[in-house]
Amino acid sequence: MLDVSDLQDYVSEVVRDPVQTLHNHSEAARRLAMSGTNGFNLILRTMNCGWQSEAHPRDVIEALAYVLQQIAQDDPIQLIRATEDPNIRPDPVLALLTWSLWNAAIHRRKNGHDIAEIIGALKRLEAHPNENVRFAATEGLKALALS
Repeated sequence: MLDVSDLQDYVSEVVRDPVQTLHNHSEAARRLAMSGTNGFNLILRTMNCGWQSEAHPRDVIEALAYVLQQIAQDDPIQLIRATEDPNIRPDPVLALLTWSLWNAAIHRRKNGHDIAEIIGALKRLEAHPNENVRFAATEGLKALALS
């Protein structure tokens, strides 16, 4: 199992070069996606609290959300719980977590996994006070209906 300093190094690499992650060429992102709860929590904390990078902030946060999506493809429970946390900034963090959740659901459904809990979370998020979170949830439910 990776220790926290290894995980921090991987998060730093994703933050430093998010384009590699977004184009699925990042070994650090692959390792983080397999890191379980410790990696998930570190990524979420980084998304919510900020980071130092010369990369565009939107690229960074999308790359971090992409890694969470990869984790949720195997086990969506952590991501569902994160969407219930009132300390998560709605925009852009919760909106991107919602996006990651429904993309993970599409992948899980294609692989024959039950997605009822994800659909329940998306329906709950449709009533969120933030319009970007509501939009992401509605788009996710539409995408799932079409997939």
